Amino acid sequence: MISQARGRPLCVVTGARRGIGRAIALAAADAGYDLVLVDRGSAEETEREVRQHGAGCRRQVCDITDSEAIAEFYRGLGADAARLAGLVNNAGDSGERMNLADAPIGMIDRVLATNVRGTILMCQGAVAAMSARGGGAIVNISSQCASFGGNGLTAYAASKAAVNGLTISLARETASAKVRVNAVSPGPVLTDRLKVLTPERLREMEASLPMGRFLTSDEVAAVVVWLLSDAASYVSGAIVPVHGAR
Repeated sequence: MISQARGRPLCVVTGARRGIGRAIALAAADAGYDLVLVDRGSAEETEREVRQHGAGCRRQVCDITDSEAIAEFYRGLGADAARLAGLVNNAGDSGERMNLADAPIGMIDRVLATNVRGTILMCQGAVAAMSARGGGAIVNISSQCASFGGNGLTAYAASKAAVNGLTISLARETASAKVRVNAVSPGPVLTDRLKVLTPERLREMEASLPMGRFLTSDEVAAVVVWLLSDAASYVSGAIVPVHGAR
C-alpha cells in the first residue's frame, strides 16, 4: 500500500529519479497526488522528498521497454489501481549526439525502445486502469526536437515525433472513456543532459534563446500538473509547447 490517505488520487511518474521527472513528482505531490516513481535506477532521494511534501509514495525499479515488467508493474498496483488518476511518461533517452550516418544501431534501438515502445506500454496499462475507474489523464513528455530536429539527435527527434502522434491518436481513442491524453513539448531545459556541454557552449545557447535563459524543470512540471488537473478538463490531444518563443 502506498498511503493511508485512500481518498487521494494516484499519479505514476516515469524517469522520476532526477531532473524533470523529480520536479514533476514534487509538483504532483503538492497538487494532492500520491506518487509511484518508476525508474531504471533508484529514485530513493525523490521518494524521500515527495514524502516530505506530505504525499504517499513508493518506488519501482522497472525497465519500461520490457512488456512483462510493465504488466507486472500494473498488476502490482493491486487495489491502488482504482486510484490511478495520472500517468506522466517522462522517462527518455536522447542517445549520444552524432550524425545519423555514424550512429550505432544499438543506440538507435535503445532510443526508440525507451521513448516510443516504453511510452506505448505505459499508456496501455494506464488506459485500462483509468477506464475502469471512470477517467484519468496521461501526459507524455515530448520535445521541440520533434518539430525542429535536433543537432546530432536525429533518432531522438524521430522518437519524439512518434510520441506526438501517439498522443493525438490515443486521445481520440480514449475520449469516450474520459481519459485525456496530452503532451508537453519543452525547449532546452538545463538538466544533466545539457550540463555535459562546455561552459562556453552553454553560454552561447542561453544567449541565443529569445527569453535569454534556459527553461527550468519546475516550469515544465507546472504545465504537466495543470494538464493532469480538472482545470484542463477539456484539453486532450494537445501538444503543448513550452519553449519561450523559441
